[in-house]
Amino acid sequence: MVSLFDSQGSLYVVFRHLNRFKCLIKLTMKAQQYLDQLTSEGQVSFTKEELQEALGLTPNAAACMLRRLKQKQQIASPVKGYCLVLSPEFR
Repeated sequence: MVSLFDSQGSLYVVFRHLNRFKCLIKLTMKAQQYLDQLTSEGQVSFTKEELQEALGLTPNAAACMLRRLKQKQQIASPVKGYCLVLSPEFR
């Protein structure tokens, strides 16, 4: 695995498999910035559709982002498509 940064500060992670680049994933702080923006506005919940619209994501990309946020225990999803932002004391 090789990590690279571009001029805008985005992190690219390149996985190598058998001396060939298998896939390239661009990781950004979009998810964390979105959660920070919501909490700064006093909101503690959002829907999958709101996330897609705000960040310009496809349905699959939004589902992957939500799964990663759940794994990091930054959000909880009591009902499918509805998410709660978890503050540090509830993680």
